Amino acid sequence: MTEEYFSEHITIINSASSGNGRERFDISYWVQNDWAIAESWSGFVIKISEDDKDYPEIGLPKGTYLTLEQVEVARDIKIFFHERGFGLID
Repeated sequence: MTEEYFSEHITIINSASSGNGRERFDISYWVQNDWAIAESWSGFVIKISEDDKDYPEIGLPKGTYLTLEQVEVARDIKIFFHERGFGLID
């Protein structure tokens, strides 16, 4: 995909969020081609609060930003990771 095509067809909606005692990197975007516009998003945890009691067995550190390897662990076991496929926008 060229930069020009990206600029003309993809709109970034947001790129970071927090909630449930976690900081996440989220990205939402629209892809437009002619009359059709589709939305998709995905995200992953980058920091877990010290008070978070979910999934203690996975051993991810709390109160500090995760390393790339730790983010990959969470992603691989689908903990604190989410994604959604495309859906047409009305």
